[in-house]
Amino acid sequence: MLEIEQVKKIIEAGVSEKVQQARTYADLLNMHVTGLNVDKHIEEFTNFESKQQKAIRKRLQKSNKSTFSFLLRPLDKIFTAKGGVISYNLSETQIEDLKLFINDVSDGLNIKNFLKKIVKTQYIIDPNGFVMVDVDLEGNLETKIFNSKDYIWSETRGNEVKAIVFNPFKNDDKEDEREFYRVIDNKTDSIYVKDGDSIYLDESSVLENFFGKVPAYILGDIKDPNTDLFISLIDDILEDAKELLRDVSIKTLHKLSHGYTKYWQRPEACTNCGGEGEVKGKDDEGQIIDVICPSCQGKKIKTHKDVSDVTIVPIPNDGEQDIAPNIGGFISPDMAIWNKYDEDVAKIRATMYQTLWGATYSIDAKNDTATGKLLNVQPQAERVTGVSETFSNLHKFILDCNGKVILFKKDYSSEVSYGTRYLMESPDELLQKCIDAKSSNLPIYLQNDLLEKYYQTEHTNNNQEYIKSKKIIATDPFPNMTANELKDLGVADEEVMLKIYHPQWVTQLSDAKKVLMNEEELRQDLKEYVKSKTIIKNKENELQQRTS
Repeated sequence: MLEIEQVKKIIEAGVSEKVQQARTYADLLNMHVTGLNVDKHIEEFTNFESKQQKAIRKRLQKSNKSTFSFLLRPLDKIFTAKGGVISYNLSETQIEDLKLFINDVSDGLNIKNFLKKIVKTQYIIDPNGFVMVDVDLEGNLETKIFNSKDYIWSETRGNEVKAIVFNPFKNDDKEDEREFYRVIDNKTDSIYVKDGDSIYLDESSVLENFFGKVPAYILGDIKDPNTDLFISLIDDILEDAKELLRDVSIKTLHKLSHGYTKYWQRPEACTNCGGEGEVKGKDDEGQIIDVICPSCQGKKIKTHKDVSDVTIVPIPNDGEQDIAPNIGGFISPDMAIWNKYDEDVAKIRATMYQTLWGATYSIDAKNDTATGKLLNVQPQAERVTGVSETFSNLHKFILDCNGKVILFKKDYSSEVSYGTRYLMESPDELLQKCIDAKSSNLPIYLQNDLLEKYYQTEHTNNNQEYIKSKKIIATDPFPNMTANELKDLGVADEEVMLKIYHPQWVTQLSDAKKVLMNEEELRQDLKEYVKSKTIIKNKENELQQRTS
């Protein structure tokens, strides 16, 4: 528990050095990931560019926002991975009561969506921020994100916050110059007041800390070996990100300065002034005078032409060279240096991806949709698993805090483990693996596993379609074998007929049946379909025999 004199010294000192470092670091991360204040991070190349060129680069600077959006896309797999478990360790009635409350922990989001849509980005851009489950004056729970800019001092141990002093705030009375500091430790939640040089505890504000600890969990999961701060997942690629930011700005400036085709033509006399540079006009008194030609601005030649203008080229005399068509043309920009800029930028991005995930990403140029694919899935899956553990812990923390208050059980504890069966490969890649597994006669259980992964990936964002597909697979007798293969093995005729008619049955099956029927009911429906087809086939055979 913090002593009063200790808190006073903290408030007098202001923002601690550690917190200031965390804020500076968060600003840098935020700039790269979201593009905030990117213009403040423009480097000046004193010996290579003028102030005007730097000003242009600053005005046209493109951030790394799109690059990091792509680089961090694998983190989405944390929330779509198959498997995982959430054990509430409660009775069915208590589980239902708890679920009712945690369906909206913040902004109408349940815990998992809150972590995915709000916390995930904060985890990257401010690893020294934290999630906090707060209780307002009316006893309602609020789950919030606090950034490193929201507090001036903290005492931590691992991801736990032992004590914290938040930024000062003022009351609604504009004439009141006092500052108020919220302070939380394992015993109390209180307000300290700074009135001029005086700092004191507001005794009426002191509340018992129901949780017995600060209900906060720090987002970061990687400790800087040189400081006591958490560093971001993208820390290893920050230098590359800085280089990318610089190279893209130079490339943009080059495009504007040298990327336009330069047109040229041989001089032609201005048609308005006849090449004199002046035309007749009137002065204010109405007198006829010579004035500068408004078309050529006194240059005597055409400075621009309309598309309907025709250039008259004289017919050359004997022995004269015909100048047509060399009366005009254009100079193309240097594409070699332009392509080099593109190559360098692409190379930096590829290096960043490989450094971050340990995997190489390639674009299949032969595919009309330019589908990207990972050349080595395993290292990426291993790194995503590490992040998944952090989000499992965050989920458990939020669930436990809510459970303690809602159930009024201070010792409440759940168990949360996110799935680790990540769908890294595309449906096309998995389908090809299924085909290869079949042709290579791999064990049936491996073929079934690949087929299951294919349907999971194909319907990643549509669980209802996945469930329907899973039911259909379950009704297919021997899904990895053909009807002829079944006959060769001596499988019963009834099963062979089910196999033969299964594709036709699926085609005519309604969506309502796929959704409402369970696997056993669908199998029975398949049998009825085959039975009807067999009866029709038998009648056709009888009729054919009679007519012959």
